[in-house]
Amino acid sequence: MFLGFGFLEVFLIKVLVPVCLENPKTGLSSVLGLHERRELTLWMLRRVVDVASEVGDVCVVSPDELGVGGVDYIVSEEELNLALEGAIDRVGLPVLILPSDIPLVSPSDLGRLVGCGEDVVVAPGDRGGTNGLLLRKRIKLQYNGGSCRKHRCSALERGYSLKTIWIDSVFRDIDEPCDLNYLSRFVIKNDLELNGLLEKIQSVDLRCNG
Repeated sequence: MFLGFGFLEVFLIKVLVPVCLENPKTGLSSVLGLHERRELTLWMLRRVVDVASEVGDVCVVSPDELGVGGVDYIVSEEELNLALEGAIDRVGLPVLILPSDIPLVSPSDLGRLVGCGEDVVVAPGDRGGTNGLLLRKRIKLQYNGGSCRKHRCSALERGYSLKTIWIDSVFRDIDEPCDLNYLSRFVIKNDLELNGLLEKIQSVDLRCNG
């Protein structure tokens, strides 16, 4: 376990990872079918869960239990913000919220995030979203549509200490076809088999580069 930050808090923190497999990653629907997008989503989820388990106890927040082992599930059919608010009601603070689509994150990256001492720590995503949110004090969750700015404003309005931290592997999520460029370079470099999707991802990579 990575211990480059407060040892006790490692064991106190809960990590919430929301995911839904009903129709995931619609931004990739022009290049991947529903089955492939579900397969990719589960692969990314497993990677995020494996890494997040190095910094805390992981709970997957989802409408269904997905068969990913080593985690607790909080089953909720509410929309994202309400589902996460309900999950925080159950697990308490401090809590770290991570998306399921940052598969290249590392324990040391999350250690940097958790190691920040502010009340609220925001790690931005590359489209104005919030790809990491550490809460030691509670704010209103406002995912979808410029959530990074909204979460920062919410913390400041409450007078909480705030830090924005830029972490490349957290910043880069997999939402659109050209994001597969980034993912495919990692997959090829590390000789990983992405459950039969490697060839398809490589072909998308070629198309994106013209």
